[in-house]
Amino acid sequence: AGSPGKKDALYMIIQGLASLSSTPKNRFELRIIGATKEQFIEQNEVQEIPDNVLFLGRVPRERVLEELSTADFTTFLRDNKLRFVNAGFPSKLAESMSMGVPVITNLTSDLADYLSDGNDAIIVEGFTSKDYASALIKVSEMPKEKIVEMHEKAKKTAIECFDYSNYVEDLETLIIGEVTK
Repeated sequence: AGSPGKKDALYMIIQGLASLSSTPKNRFELRIIGATKEQFIEQNEVQEIPDNVLFLGRVPRERVLEELSTADFTTFLRDNKLRFVNAGFPSKLAESMSMGVPVITNLTSDLADYLSDGNDAIIVEGFTSKDYASALIKVSEMPKEKIVEMHEKAKKTAIECFDYSNYVEDLETLIIGEVTK
């Protein structure tokens, strides 16, 4: 969801899905929010867009949250060789996990400090469409119970790591300490 730009390797995600044989490919539906199919084609040299890739365009935030609440996974695939990709933390990842939706992602910035492969995320080992396809095959072989368990663990990770209430006391100490100096 959002406005896919240079930092998001949407073309690689679609190529990875397209490269799968029909059995695992048909187990997926990729919903892209924020871009239309025409916008995507205009911005990328595309060879094939599978039928199970749906472009929803820009939609209200409520619809984004509705789509997220029904997702098995979200995907973040970014080139970790780009300095700006490693400079910050992807807020969409924290948002996804706070809704109990695990992510399929490669490791950028400090994500390795928060994510565990097969626990609350599926880690893509590299930054190619083939690497992403391998992660999708791994997901396609998972029983539904494992995916449900990953949802629970993603939510737990979000509560433990991203919930602001965990940091209120530290912030109060910092602010009060600054005021009394």
